[in-house]
Amino acid sequence: IGIKTKEELVKVFNDKIIPLLQEYFYGDFGKIGLILGSKFVEETDYSNVKFPNNFDFNINKDKGYKIKDITTENIVEAVKSIINDES
Repeated sequence: IGIKTKEELVKVFNDKIIPLLQEYFYGDFGKIGLILGSKFVEETDYSNVKFPNNFDFNINKDKGYKIKDITTENIVEAVKSIINDES
């Protein structure tokens, strides 16, 4: 891939890998979390989000998942967590 710096690694994850996984899993961040793990995806609380009245949100309305902010400070630890999965 030609990555030489942490900044380039962050850019590849944010601009290529995560969007590709979002496309493969139709935006299901829970499934993306199964691939990348908790260093990339975290549970989030939707209980305070106001959805339009006509929006049928039939999944659990209080919990969901979101992609964590991937930065140069946490990218190395996050990638290591994928490689060294001890679960």
